[in-house]
Amino acid sequence: AKIAELTGSLREHLNVLENIKHLDPSRRCFRSVGGVLVERTVKEVMPAVEMNATNLQKAIDAIKEQTAVKDAEVEALRRKYKIREEGSDDG
Repeated sequence: AKIAELTGSLREHLNVLENIKHLDPSRRCFRSVGGVLVERTVKEVMPAVEMNATNLQKAIDAIKEQTAVKDAEVEALRRKYKIREEGSDDG
């Protein structure tokens, strides 16, 4: 659920970057910061949006890595204690 939320936010950031990259750097634009709409220039906003997109991607990657580790731990425990899911045909 959290990965889907972060992925949606990342998609929005990348969409914004794609749409403003060809604009005049001195052109004014608006950005939501903490729920408040702030007027800035494209030149000021672009680095912040890029940094946010990078951080979102790092967070997504970290969550996926943690999930993979936990899945491996669960699978190891299932094998060790011969646990199978209800309705499963495993062993």
